Amino acid sequence: MEIPEFIKTALAANIFTTFLGLIFFNRLENLKATLLKENTENNIKFKAYSNMQIEYIKELYSLLISSRESILKFTSIGQGPEWKSLGTLNEVDAYNDIQIVRLHFEKGKILIEESLAGKIHNFIELNNKSFYQMWAAKGMANHNTHELEMEARNSWHELQTEYPSQSNSILSFLREEFRAIIKAK
Repeated sequence: MEIPEFIKTALAANIFTTFLGLIFFNRLENLKATLLKENTENNIKFKAYSNMQIEYIKELYSLLISSRESILKFTSIGQGPEWKSLGTLNEVDAYNDIQIVRLHFEKGKILIEESLAGKIHNFIELNNKSFYQMWAAKGMANHNTHELEMEARNSWHELQTEYPSQSNSILSFLREEFRAIIKAK
């Protein structure tokens, strides 16, 4: 008995469709595997970037705190008679800490958003400005005139009252921003 032509055609179409289905299924599985592999590689790269960013932020925050403490020591009334001396250990420490935090900030600036970088820059500049104002006040105090020494003491007193509140305000903002970045990772 001979198989009718329409059955042969239907069987051929079914075989062809099954064959194409297998080809497309295999191709689809290969694409799926490739996407999963690329996704895993991207996740690993992102995790490495996130870890690098977190370590940078932690180190930067530590350096910001250290530079703030150095400036506070440098401008402290508790220095005694050495407050007028130039080149003291407090002065050298403050200057060095400002330079260290500035360098660390510049090296990793690419790891943080521009708006946050602006706030960090403002803090570093506040430290720098406060350092030089104190340094200038010490220089004025050494001119051995009562008027200049009083002006230097007034500048010094201003720094002691303004700097802590200004630096605390910026550090408080940065602390919250850094926490948010670390929590998001």
